[in-house]
Amino acid sequence: MTIWDDAPALPSKRDEPWHYVSVPSITRVPYEAVGGQGSTDAHQRVAADLIGRLVADLDGPRVVTINGVICEALSRSATQSGLTWSGDPGVAAGLTGAGAAEPADGFEALNRLHAPTVIAVAVDDGVVADPIQVVHITIGEVPDGTGSPGAASPRTAVRVGAGSHATVIETYLSGPGELLVNASTSV
Repeated sequence: MTIWDDAPALPSKRDEPWHYVSVPSITRVPYEAVGGQGSTDAHQRVAADLIGRLVADLDGPRVVTINGVICEALSRSATQSGLTWSGDPGVAAGLTGAGAAEPADGFEALNRLHAPTVIAVAVDDGVVADPIQVVHITIGEVPDGTGSPGAASPRTAVRVGAGSHATVIETYLSGPGELLVNASTSV
């Protein structure tokens, strides 16, 4: 099953943000979702290599996802009071649940369907937070061995309390393989 099998209405060139994008050229590729099954040791080795070569180490909190699933081995917890990140569905629902706006377009709706985890970053009222790194890594193979190109749907939701200040640095990296990254970030 490809990600297009349950696709809602996708944007067209009539939609201003998509004016210069050929959506049909994207949808012709039979991408399959790669998130949800966690990461293998091989994925973690590729991810660690990419992070080591391409991501600045800011010594603060860092959450790493591989194909949309948190990789605890490569992440660093927030130790600053009033700053948290989580992939817990209950925490994420508080940031993206009932009050969440309708998807902007069909790609955001697809992200909501296929994102295995929502990275929820929360900064309490009155906190000046250390820089927070969110590193999304996509490894483009589908685990069923068919050789189908993979699609990942990383999703981040950030809530900053009144009188607070936060810097969230999102980095998107990919390993070998043909893939589609359909990311969504809400603040």
